[in-house]
Amino acid sequence: MKSLSALLGSVGVSAALLGQISFSAMGVVQLLAIMDGIQLYWEMSGFLSFLIASALGFFPLIGAVLGGLAAVQVWGWSSWGAFLLFGWPLPLILLILLSGGAAQLGARMRRG
Repeated sequence: MKSLSALLGSVGVSAALLGQISFSAMGVVQLLAIMDGIQLYWEMSGFLSFLIASALGFFPLIGAVLGGLAAVQVWGWSSWGAFLLFGWPLPLILLILLSGGAAQLGARMRRG
């Protein structure tokens, strides 16, 4: 019989793998949306739009906003659908940043 820590470890690995796959899939859709937006509004070639979309999509906030806007404007998605696909990492990033800042503030207060 597996120990509890081994079982929880395998669940953690599975969750991390699922998170990586879903984040990668979202990144591909985001890249395609930004590329389509660039091609439609600026009438650029596919390769040049790929390079620009890759550079813009590298930054989480910029990529999420541009991907969501392109999905709504170019593909005709609803705003909620675009936010649910592209916007879910933003509150998570904010929560991680705030919890790290709160932990650092607590450590400073305990020291002195």
